[in-house]
Amino acid sequence: ILWRVFYCILSLILVFTVSFHYIEFIFLFEIFPLIRLSHQKFIATHITELFDSVLQTCFFMVSINGFPLISYHILTFFTSGWFNYQVTLMWRYLFILLLFVFLSFLFTNIFLLPKVFNFFTQWEIFQENKILHISLEARIYLYLQWINRIYNSISFFFSLSLIILFLILLFVPPYKFYSFIKLCKKQILFIQILLLFVLSPPDFWVQLLLIFTSSLFLELSFFISCFRFNQTNKLL
Repeated sequence: ILWRVFYCILSLILVFTVSFHYIEFIFLFEIFPLIRLSHQKFIATHITELFDSVLQTCFFMVSINGFPLISYHILTFFTSGWFNYQVTLMWRYLFILLLFVFLSFLFTNIFLLPKVFNFFTQWEIFQENKILHISLEARIYLYLQWINRIYNSISFFFSLSLIILFLILLFVPPYKFYSFIKLCKKQILFIQILLLFVLSPPDFWVQLLLIFTSSLFLELSFFISCFRFNQTNKLL
């Protein structure tokens, strides 16, 4: 177990070192959704704020990139006392979880953030003939802090949804799960869309994508419940 801890700590140090060395490319990746729209300059009010931005980004990269290796060592340590189907199930779940996190980062950076910035920068673009003039200044530290919080929130939402689905499939009887989704399908979809509309910006394409994602997730859950219910009837 000491060697596993040593490998994990060494990997975290290497990720931090590589992130610190290529910090400009990481900054470019994170600020690209905003500069693609408005070409704004970022400011730092003092030197320590820029240093804090670098440390914050490096630790964020450590938390993201160190997770797969740490999860691998934890699962490898515990799988010696598990059955083969449990090991297979956990590796598949870990793979799907990492895939969801990666897709959530791409979705946030490529689609969601440009739409959000496009909505908020309209205050500055369409105010030539208005009495109230608003000038926006982008501070690098606050921007990176907000971006990392958005990344964590969306990845946490996808991960939590996957964990809930995983626990339901393991501990809820197939017939109860199937009956619940079949009877409350419209209510669940309505609550999902309502919560997403409250938390998301009022942009048509963002809301349309959220509706499609919610419907797809609900239909996938219903399909899995039907499949498990059918397999259970066959075994009985």
